[in-house]
Amino acid sequence: MSEPVAVTGPGQQGTATHCPYCALQCGMWLRTDDTGRTTVAPRDFPTNQGGLCRKGWTAAELLRPERRLTTPLVRRTPGGPLEEADWDEALERVVSGVRRIQDRAGRDAVAVFGGGGLTNEKAYLLGKFARVTLRTASIDYNGRFCMSSAAAAGLRAFGLDRGLPFPLADVGRADTPEEVFEELRRAAAGGPADYSGITYDRIDAEGGVFWPSPATDGTALRAGAEGEDRAGTEADTSRDSRTGADTSPGSQPHSDTSRDSGPRSSTPQRSAPGAGTPRMFLDAFAHPDGRARFVAVHHTPPAEEPDERYPLNLTTGRIMQHYQSGAQTRRVPELAAAAGGPQVEIHPDLAARHGIAAGDRVRVVSRRGATEADARITTAVPPDTLFMPFHWGGAQRVNSVVGDALDPVSRMPEFKVSAVRLERVG
Repeated sequence: MSEPVAVTGPGQQGTATHCPYCALQCGMWLRTDDTGRTTVAPRDFPTNQGGLCRKGWTAAELLRPERRLTTPLVRRTPGGPLEEADWDEALERVVSGVRRIQDRAGRDAVAVFGGGGLTNEKAYLLGKFARVTLRTASIDYNGRFCMSSAAAAGLRAFGLDRGLPFPLADVGRADTPEEVFEELRRAAAGGPADYSGITYDRIDAEGGVFWPSPATDGTALRAGAEGEDRAGTEADTSRDSRTGADTSPGSQPHSDTSRDSGPRSSTPQRSAPGAGTPRMFLDAFAHPDGRARFVAVHHTPPAEEPDERYPLNLTTGRIMQHYQSGAQTRRVPELAAAAGGPQVEIHPDLAARHGIAAGDRVRVVSRRGATEADARITTAVPPDTLFMPFHWGGAQRVNSVVGDALDPVSRMPEFKVSAVRLERVG
């Protein structure tokens, strides 16, 4: 485990670290001036190459004393107010509470909750604390809802629950985005999420294209076919456009229709996946036989479709200025000023039908509850869909509206589609 690196050089000094928000782990320098104020400086790191989003550039604002707890706070009665306490009282309450719960319900009844923004060293120590000190197997992190389906897919296909199987620096040495997109368009043709009719030129000309968007004539796919011919001349980098499998010499895929495990690709097993290298699966996948599985996934419609009473779809997500519940970012003045509250994004046609103008207060209602926010009129959403971020609570809590259906494999909640209606307030 490494210590933070303090660097002093020509025009450059500070502590090398990473952004404390999402798990992309963008590198940054933290520098402290003579007044004790800490600021962020760019760091040339493979993930971000010196760039940061707005949250990263303002991350050091969270280190200011007025934005942080300076003493423990406890509730001395259930539901009572938070009151200041000394460290002895606070730590004793934690220790006695952990022991009481584990004595009553077992060690795994106490859980540890980490975050995607932790450095590797902190994540390692948190795991050790959970398993060695608390002796609990219950440990998770705040990326579960956004990564559980990807993890489930990775386990089924590759035998391993991990993120990127290669360094991000490899992306810069890959084919151009247009060439990669051509492969995806050909693979999507004819499917339920068909975007074979979308091209870079069309996106620029129309200011964005909603999908599904199948090709209306042969032009788009003919362009793709030419790319396929080109790709076929480069055997060391070619990909099967139907399966995404590597078709380079030495790793020709085939289907093995064994009942117990489904089709498998015939990659030879020579060593542990990615042992001693940042690139996983060079020699084998993580299943016992070293092979990957092709798993058929059949489309299941949303648990809740729009109807006469709730005619619109609601989808939820993030905005650039905030992160997760906003517990950190809403305390940064610059970010709070840029986005001080949630907005409901509404297509201009839908807004016109409801007599809603930009800034009007609107209510989004589902079978489970309602939430309110100001209207933002934009063509970034389709005419039958609303978007609302999840960074706020109280009356602006969008999760009061979404359903409780779960993915049958990953158990991820169906946050991205709920049937709702739109009302103008006042």
